Amino acid sequence: MTIDLTNINNRILYWIDYSIQSNQYRSEADFIKKLGLATARTKLSDIKRKKANFTLGDVVIILTHHTELNPSWIIKGDGNMLLTNEEKPEQELVNELKRLNKTNLELQERYEKVLVELGRYKERLDKYEPSAKADQAV
Repeated sequence: MTIDLTNINNRILYWIDYSIQSNQYRSEADFIKKLGLATARTKLSDIKRKKANFTLGDVVIILTHHTELNPSWIIKGDGNMLLTNEEKPEQELVNELKRLNKTNLELQERYEKVLVELGRYKERLDKYEPSAKADQAV
């Protein structure tokens, strides 16, 4: 499947205009600033002139901040721009899966740290065991 970046750019630009018209943002600069996009204002003008593209990171940030926006519409042009009420629970599940995945990664990191610490305690205990056995023999 070939992804047409020009169409993705056009749909995102359409979404930005829609967001401004619906008073979610005051301007394109406000949109970029509030979402913390790496896309500079000059890059946005380059995108409009088809000299640059939104990055994958930009798309992820936009979709993360705007869960009402249909990812299939942004990427492939399928469906409506906004998710319907029937589709929103699916998006909520996707967001929950992302949250659970993040929690799982954090727990794995903690588990690995505990294992390292446990190994250190075991090494310290092993150092004391020979002297404890010698004390019992006396």
